[in-house]
Amino acid sequence: MPTPAERATPIEPSVSPPAPSLLGTILGGLGVSVGILAANRLAERLELSELDFPRVLGLTFRDPEQDRVQTTGLLWYFAWGGAVVPTLYWLGFRALGRTGARAGFVLGIGHYLVSGAILGASHPDYPKQSRGPGRPMGLFEWCANLAGHIAYGLVVGWAAATAPIRGKRRSRLHWTPGLTP
Repeated sequence: MPTPAERATPIEPSVSPPAPSLLGTILGGLGVSVGILAANRLAERLELSELDFPRVLGLTFRDPEQDRVQTTGLLWYFAWGGAVVPTLYWLGFRALGRTGARAGFVLGIGHYLVSGAILGASHPDYPKQSRGPGRPMGLFEWCANLAGHIAYGLVVGWAAATAPIRGKRRSRLHWTPGLTP
């Protein structure tokens, strides 16, 4: 039987990480994919970058002379960036036992490293010039690529943690009885 002091101990809040929402993760991935592509196009128009991201992805599957290189790249980009990669993030959140922007940041860094290795291994066949279209990625592009992956992870992590599950808004605060020492 609890003592009077134990019965008088108030219920203390304990924060437990919410389960990741697959729908929120996918919607976050789609949204940030659109934003990253828009930023890439803006950087091209402002002549800050000559990296045509959909074309580079399309060249992974098609020769430069083939038709629809750009279309293939866009389809690949949205299929992976809007469905497959968010699902991998969702699995990553479940494996980490955490959701939210911090967990998304960690997964974004991993995403950057893995995607760079895959893209490097696929050797997209585009001209390697020091200036003009098709030049290799410079410092700006590398930094923007890292920032894009971090932003992707932050947004997807936030969306996974805040999206409703089964039509109900989740509370991050769960009340459990606790005893103070």
